[in-house]
Amino acid sequence: MKRHYRALLVFGLVSLGAVLSMACDQKNKGQAEAPASESVASKPTEIGVEELSKLMSGGGAVVVDANGADTRQEYGVIPGALLLTSYKDYDLGVLPAGKETPVVFYCGGEKCAAAPKAAERAAAAGWKNVRVLKVGIRGWVAAGKSTMKEAKG
Repeated sequence: MKRHYRALLVFGLVSLGAVLSMACDQKNKGQAEAPASESVASKPTEIGVEELSKLMSGGGAVVVDANGADTRQEYGVIPGALLLTSYKDYDLGVLPAGKETPVVFYCGGEKCAAAPKAAERAAAAGWKNVRVLKVGIRGWVAAGKSTMKEAKG
């Protein structure tokens, strides 16, 4: 009888070990499948109008406009901003070669998702100091900052 209980106990422990091992494998498999850039890339952070203005006056940032033509026509463009043709699949070659250089993306305003998405793409590609002006061009204009009108093609 003791032998029967011992065999049952060993079987139970082996089964429990197998279940735990599979659970660990599933958890690790999910982590291993995530793209390497996700685990290494830093998340874009927000920047305010005044902080961006100071950063620009020191020549320490590349500003990137993720707006469409209509928004640019209506509100203008932050002076010196790079203009993206598409926030989704823009050419990463327009960004500074130095991936430590601060890069600030903006779009129309707080409800606009173009700048955050463009910024996430840059961060995933390895740029380390990526920021988003969440208030966008509307917030920039409301703060009394200067803009340039986009030249018509």
